[in-house]
Amino acid sequence: MTLEILAAVSDVYGAERVGIRFSPSATVAGSPDPRVEETFAYLLERLRPLGLAWVDVTRVTAQDLAHGSGPGIPLEWSRSHYAGRLIGAGEFDRETGEEALARGTLDAVAYGRLFLANPDLPKRFARRAPLNNPNPQTFYAPGETGLTDYPTMEAA
Repeated sequence: MTLEILAAVSDVYGAERVGIRFSPSATVAGSPDPRVEETFAYLLERLRPLGLAWVDVTRVTAQDLAHGSGPGIPLEWSRSHYAGRLIGAGEFDRETGEEALARGTLDAVAYGRLFLANPDLPKRFARRAPLNNPNPQTFYAPGETGLTDYPTMEAA
């Protein structure tokens, strides 16, 4: 059904404006997918003809494993099954993100948690400045704490 939905949305908005994120290490009904490689190989290989703007794949993190996720899929594996624009996410820092880009594993890196904690993340990366540590207790919580109160580099 995923492929059919992507095709339908692409027909309406144009594939160059459509992307999708996959989290292969996620659990389904409390258990990891026992056929994760088979499932994602099938999907990734069939996405290329759609001409999507991007495919975003999360890599397994230590936090995922601590919460019972499956082993996930290495991003290199995802690249070997998908030749389009590939974004990677999952606890990247400046160095690991730059390495993935330099190797050609990824076309872009998503720095979600780091961006939450560092509203000026590109500037901090460019200056190799210290980073604020994200506080996961405030993710998706009501109120401004953890959303608008992290200091910028100048304010720190």
